[in-house]
Amino acid sequence: MFRVLKTSTKIVIGVVLLLFLVFLALPSLEGLPFKRMSDFDMNIS
Repeated sequence: MFRVLKTSTKIVIGVVLLLFLVFLALPSLEGLPFKRMSDFDMNIS
């Protein structure tokens, strides 16, 4: 039982860390395409 608890807590911690990293990365990931598109539009005009 203790082993099962240990592995489940490890999984929960891993998922929480992954979600935290995703939330941290989201703004930069969303900002990249818009920056590229604005640069592209400026080059055309």
